[in-house]
This record gives sequence, structure tokens and C-alpha cells, in this order.
Amino acid sequence: MERGKCTVKVNGSLLFLMERVRIFSHMRNALVIPALLLVLGACDSVEPAGPGPAPMPAPSGMITFGTAGKDTYGGLAVTQSGEILFAHNPTGWNQAAQCLKIGAGGAVLWTTPIVGSYSSASVLSLATGPDGKILLLTNSDKILQLAPSGDTLWTRKMETAHYRQAIQLHDGLCVLSYGGGDWWVDTTFRASLLCYDRAGDRTWRTALLPFHSWTTISCLIDVGDGTVLAGGETSAADSPGALLVRLNPVTHQKTAFPIVNGERMEVISMSEVRNGEFGILLKEGTGTGSQYAVRYIFMRWSVDGTLLHERLYGGRTPSSIAWTPDGGFAIAGNDASAVLTKTDGNGVVQWEYTLSRPPWTGPHDAVFPYTITALRAVAQPDGGIVWGGTTDAFGSGLTDAWLMRLHANGSVDSSFGR
Repeated sequence: MERGKCTVKVNGSLLFLMERVRIFSHMRNALVIPALLLVLGACDSVEPAGPGPAPMPAPSGMITFGTAGKDTYGGLAVTQSGEILFAHNPTGWNQAAQCLKIGAGGAVLWTTPIVGSYSSASVLSLATGPDGKILLLTNSDKILQLAPSGDTLWTRKMETAHYRQAIQLHDGLCVLSYGGGDWWVDTTFRASLLCYDRAGDRTWRTALLPFHSWTTISCLIDVGDGTVLAGGETSAADSPGALLVRLNPVTHQKTAFPIVNGERMEVISMSEVRNGEFGILLKEGTGTGSQYAVRYIFMRWSVDGTLLHERLYGGRTPSSIAWTPDGGFAIAGNDASAVLTKTDGNGVVQWEYTLSRPPWTGPHDAVFPYTITALRAVAQPDGGIVWGGTTDAFGSGLTDAWLMRLHANGSVDSSFGR
């Protein structure tokens, strides 16, 4: 029976005890378990370690990543040639996150460990630009740039721990969204953008709103002309609610888009810019008390601030939006299961794919239902859609990062990663 770093053969009367110790204590040193059983006189033998618990195989077309069932999603992007960039994070102690480049068919081309300055590194954001370089933001206040080959070009330690997202611009610069301000100094919480040059040196920092406000950034995209778009929410007295701002990094000129706002509105995701247009998903809270409800709105904008289309989004709770080659959008979302929704350019649903995973029956017939969360979807040049997130065997302590590829018509690419 495999658990952690050793294989322990025990009398049947103590199998239940060992399982409970392994699941609920989360001890990294698995030698504690055989030592405990030896004291009780019930340990027959100890053998070299296996890879850890082995839940049932993933559904067809899904590939999972993890170390002994202990990893979570870190980031997902696609290169211009259709190769997939993916990061997954360990939940164990003193482990490195992993960044992978995956071929269009699902074969891993290279893997680069991402080492943090804390007990374990976690990737918060992954992005790439036209030059194929990769930008990673980690929980240890570090930003890294990797070459297309996976080699590290530079690493910088940030001065605070409030960074949320990083993007790579067309000219080789990179911009970070800074989730919080110096509220302990000036009683504000202003989101800022920071720019770093090709060598990783910071060139400027600017707050999105110059006045007294509480502001956060949920998403950040490159317009392609040297400007960036930031979306989120603000409590600014004159315009509370959703925040959508275009910023010129050279002049620091900020242009706010005219979203009709309410106090409980937030931009939760934006697609990349294509032909001067982009899509966004807006979250809106309505009602109060027991009548409170949340709805989601799809919008398509031009980069000059013109609203081109708006509709109530009829799909599941969304987490990300991305253009597809046919001019529509791929939206990753969640309900009781993970759901990938394909829409046309006006947000009208064309098809949906629902991903679920049967419960894992562990030792002693204990049943652990799987929860699958979809966090991002990206489209490849051939119309295929790759999406990913985290799957959790609830109550067992086992988690995996996962990827799946669908064809343009919504059918599963069962050859992906096989």
C-alpha cells in the first residue's frame, strides 16, 4: 500500500489508522507513519517509495500534472504558432513550480522548474509575446523572463507582494499590474501599473486613478500599439464599480471607457485585442440580503472606447474569455462541473462542453467526489481550444492541474497528450 515516501505493509486491523494519519495530518516526512506502526507492533515491512496515491485515470482527452497528486493550476497561454505554455504549482513543502512548453499535439517539449524564495514557488501569471519569450510572475515577489527554449533570461525581485498579473508587450517591454497601494501610508488602495524594459529594469510606475479610491486590477492586455488596457473595479466616489482604462506608457495618459456602472460591478476577464476589438466579461451584483444575485454581461469594445455589442451572458459562471480564429469567443466557466462555452462574435452561445470526472474510490471504499475548476481557455491557430484548471478529489487531499483540447466543433481531441 503506497503512501507518501514509503510503501508500508500492515495488518488489516491498522489500515484504517494509517490512511487517516496520511490524509489528515499532511505530514511531509512519511517515515513518521512506519515508525508509529512499528511501535504498535503491526508493521511487516517497509519498501522503497512509489510515486504516491494513484486516483483513477482522468477522462479521455484530459492530461493531468502533479507530484503525488499535489499540484494546482498556475497559468496557460498559447504561442503564435499554436504551442501551449502551461504552469502548475506544488502544494507540498519546499517544491518548485513547473513551466512547460507543449506541442500542438500535447507532447511536452521542455520543462523549466521555477524556484521561489518562500517554502514553495507558485506561478501567479504566465504570458507570452510575439517574440515567443515567456513572462512569469510568482508568489515569491519575483518576475522571470524565459527564452522560447525555456532558458531563464533574467529574474527580478519585486519590492512588494501585491502583484497580480504580468503581460509581455509587442516591443519586448513587460507591464505588471500592482494589486494594491500604500494604504498604510495614504489610506488608499490604488492599483498601479509598472513597466520593465528588455533587461528587466523598471522604467516607470503609475497609479490608474490619481484620486482617493480603492482600486483593484483583475485583467491586463496589450493593445498592440504601445498602450495597455486594464480592467477591474474601483470604489471611486465619482464612478464606483467596473474599471476599464487604456494607458499610454510613454505619456501616462489614461482614458476611461464609458461603462454604465453600478457599485457592485467588476471586469473579470478580457480577451486579447484583434483587429482593434476585444471582448470582456462583466460581473454585476443585484438585489440585497436574501435577494442578492449575480449576473454576467458580455461586451465587445473597440480600442478607441466604442461599445460595439452588449448582451446578458447566458452561459455558466465565467472565468476567462479568448478570441477564436472564426471571430467568436471561447469562455471557460464553472457550474457543478467545468464548462467550455463557444460563442459567436456577439456572445451568442454556439455550443458548450461540460467536463466532469467520476468520484475516486480510495482505500476502504471511501468515495471522494471530484471538483473540476476551469480557469482559462486559449485558442490555437487551427481553431482548436485548449483549456485548463485544477481538479480536486474533495476530502482526500489530492489535487492535479489539468489540460484538455477540443476541436473547433466542440468534440474532444482524444489524441491530445497521448
